[in-house]
Amino acid sequence: MTHLKTNLVGKTMLPCDGVLLHFRCAAHIFNLIVQDGLKTMSNAINSIRESVKYVRSSQSRGQRFEEMIAQVGIKTNRRPSLDVSTRWNSTYLMLESSLLVRMAFEALDRHDINYLHQPFDYQWTMAEKLCALLKVFYEANVAVSGTLYPTSTCYFHELWKIKMVLDKEATNEDVTIASIVKEMKEKFKKYWDAQYLQICFPVIFYPRYKYKFIEFRLKSAFGAVATPYLKEIKSNMQKLFDEYSAKYGGSNNINSQPETSVEHKC
Repeated sequence: MTHLKTNLVGKTMLPCDGVLLHFRCAAHIFNLIVQDGLKTMSNAINSIRESVKYVRSSQSRGQRFEEMIAQVGIKTNRRPSLDVSTRWNSTYLMLESSLLVRMAFEALDRHDINYLHQPFDYQWTMAEKLCALLKVFYEANVAVSGTLYPTSTCYFHELWKIKMVLDKEATNEDVTIASIVKEMKEKFKKYWDAQYLQICFPVIFYPRYKYKFIEFRLKSAFGAVATPYLKEIKSNMQKLFDEYSAKYGGSNNINSQPETSVEHKC
């Protein structure tokens, strides 16, 4: 990628000196942020995972579990799904579906001497809190993974929902959750700083939002710290505008008409 970028920039084939060339995979970024939380909660997750494996391991155990669901009066058609440990979204779905039938697992623990993986109460509680935190990541992942609509403009908005949740949960009374969120926020900032230009530009070009929307969002979230971000965004907007004006605009070049500004157009 480095050689490709250098080569294309040298031939003046990339706008803005190639700063917009590398757009990191949104789903991969979500995964990197979430993994920190999953590591901290590994004991609770493993207990639930083993419980799901147990009730899905044979037809007789599955039928016994169905009896427990009916016995405790759970009204849902969903059943616990087994996750793939390398796919955090499947782990979220496993936790979510297992929490719906928690009482059935507890009943199974009382009636089946071979069931040895019943999570402790505190593990169920931690799984519930983790599930609530992961929900916004899961919904964001679904939104940016769509195939029937453009997703580049979705990324900023979904990322912002994640930021709002992390900011809120940073002061959570639960020390474990607060610790997880702290690590997630550090990872969030790392990847925001690495690609905020690529995240913001699709929103700026989208007629419903433009630059003023980005300015409003960043100032409301970062305060004075937003200034360097906005300065860099505006600088590259200007550079991009000038390059296209020089190539296609003729006399409409921004430098030849001082009364026209990229900020005014946005």
